[in-house]
Amino acid sequence: MVDLDIKALVDFAKKNFISVLIAFVVYGGLATHLWNWGQKLSDQERALFKDRQAFSDEQVEFERRKSESSIGFVTRDKDLELRENLLKRELSDKDKALAEIALKERRILEAEEQLKVEQRLVSKDQLAKAAEDRMQALMAEFASLGVSLDMNPHCETGEVSRRYYAAQAKFSEILSLAKSHFLTGKYRDFITTNQQKRHFIGC
Repeated sequence: MVDLDIKALVDFAKKNFISVLIAFVVYGGLATHLWNWGQKLSDQERALFKDRQAFSDEQVEFERRKSESSIGFVTRDKDLELRENLLKRELSDKDKALAEIALKERRILEAEEQLKVEQRLVSKDQLAKAAEDRMQALMAEFASLGVSLDMNPHCETGEVSRRYYAAQAKFSEILSLAKSHFLTGKYRDFITTNQQKRHFIGC
């Protein structure tokens, strides 16, 4: 039975040799083409995978740089905020100092007005003695502040700035009393030593 089948196949092959050969060539070429096509698809898939991996790496790098930029912006914002707060504090100190100066000047004007009233009521000698006593008290207060009127007040803040403007107000009152009561000669040394010799516009 098996021999008959083999014989039948051999007879079939002899009779259809050309057809079988053509089928083998055709299907063999097709198989080769399909294999090559499969290889090309595999190459394209590998290339696509590499492209996706490269894109993913670029995306990660972009996110990293964006994060670093965000941190940089936050740092700069904090630095600007700190500088702004320092500037506001400095301006606040100077505003307070200017307010104190205005108050001192107003008190000086009030004192001068009071002196004018007293001049009509008290003798010249008594006024001079009272003025001199006041001057000496102011001179002691001026010295205790420990500042020079030749320093640049625009470069100072806080306590140093406050003491400078307080000393300036006291010296102005001393000079005003000396001029009003003809005591500039007697206190010339103090006045010339401590009076402001330089004027500043900014720091």
